[in-house]
Amino acid sequence: MLWARVIRTSAPSISTEGMPPFRPWHFWTRRRFTIAMIDADHFKKLNDPYGHGFGDVVLGTLAERFVESFRPRDRVHRFGGEEFVILLPDIPLDQARPVLKRLRQRACGRDISDGEIEITQSVSIGAAEATGPS
Repeated sequence: MLWARVIRTSAPSISTEGMPPFRPWHFWTRRRFTIAMIDADHFKKLNDPYGHGFGDVVLGTLAERFVESFRPRDRVHRFGGEEFVILLPDIPLDQARPVLKRLRQRACGRDISDGEIEITQSVSIGAAEATGPS
């Protein structure tokens, strides 16, 4: 399940079996990379009335769409409740912007449903470029 590949071990209630190993941050700082934070907009407003089970469906669907949108060497990790961090090695920010724009369109372009409830979920993305010491 792709969801398990996205979740870090900091979320013990969700299985991480099959997830690629999380590489230490210093691995990424040896060269230029773009880091992006993604937040599921107004998530509390859907989680409260529909419940945490449906919230997990929404986050899992978003995670699948994120993973499907990137190269194998890019990394997607759950950072918090409804936040994700994406690491794009060897991509400067100016080249990452259109990639992240397409990601937002793919993530939000289709409804999310559990068979009973159907919603459209938007996300906000902020990104920065970093170049570590050589």
